Amino acid sequence: MPFNGSGVFTRLKNWVSEAAQNINILPDHMDTDTNDIAAGLSMCITKDGQQAITADIPWNGFRITGLGGLTSTGTAAVTGNWQFPATALGVTAVYGTTGTQFATLDYVLNQAMNVQLPAQAGKADNVLTTDGTNGSWTTALKATAIRFKDGTDATKLLAFDLSGLTTATTRTVAWPDKSGTVALTSDTGMPAPLAVITPTASATVDLLTIFSSNYDFYEIHLEGIAPASGNPNISIRVANSGVVDTATHYAQRSAWTGTITPNANTSFTGGSIDSGLKSSTSIIRFLNANDALGLKGLIMEEFFYDSINYNANLTIGIYTQAAAVSGLRFLWSGGQNFAAQGKIRVYGFKNS
Repeated sequence: MPFNGSGVFTRLKNWVSEAAQNINILPDHMDTDTNDIAAGLSMCITKDGQQAITADIPWNGFRITGLGGLTSTGTAAVTGNWQFPATALGVTAVYGTTGTQFATLDYVLNQAMNVQLPAQAGKADNVLTTDGTNGSWTTALKATAIRFKDGTDATKLLAFDLSGLTTATTRTVAWPDKSGTVALTSDTGMPAPLAVITPTASATVDLLTIFSSNYDFYEIHLEGIAPASGNPNISIRVANSGVVDTATHYAQRSAWTGTITPNANTSFTGGSIDSGLKSSTSIIRFLNANDALGLKGLIMEEFFYDSINYNANLTIGIYTQAAAVSGLRFLWSGGQNFAAQGKIRVYGFKNS
């Protein structure tokens, strides 16, 4: 054998050695040595592709370089040829159905997009979601799961909270045709809506804990309210920690100028309103609600009908007690019920 099994070629004859032994050059010795060399050459790979490889070749960690591109099945792939049209090689998409076969690009795309993913037909503009086991298409992503992150700082996230929406209700937010910065109403100085109440057929409308430490200044709109009977005055009492103060702790003046007499009334009282004829519309501004020691009070501007005249009235009132005000009670001076009509809207102006 010309090779020793490890790729080393060993000659059969040593001409220098034979010459030292006074052995002449013999034809049979020459043929034996030359035939052995020829046999060794016949085991080498020829560059013109004459031989077929008869066993696996270990490349010892080295690469084959300079290969041509793919032209047919059964040829080696080079970098850049791992994806190729099946039609160019005559390979059908059935290849790749077992763990030991290569897959064509067509087969991979079919498996990924049509077999493993949910059906796409009729799902234009949908997005893919999963319950952890099965995938599905949807146009409604969970607000509790979706986050938008900052382009440079991934710890800055924006989430949406839709828990305040009515069940089975879709709310639409229209974006104006302009660019700008979104601001909260609490950042703009605008009043925040706190409550909207429609009076019922009862003697009082109680908003006894509507005030809070977030707001010192409140504005209450009385829109179209009226008594169920009679011609009473609208009255307002304050509440401390939810408890209505019925004592003579109210001072007021229903005029444009004048001295306010303290501790003369058990409520703030506006104009008399005739039931069934005209309703009252007022704006009430309550000031300094959370100051336990300082003066607290209201300014009420109203217009109403008292069965004789159309009236406009300005009432200025001071609550004389050293206690924070937690809310208000509305009632009629004659104890009548409210007519079930109109609105009472409460707004707060944020402290900061």
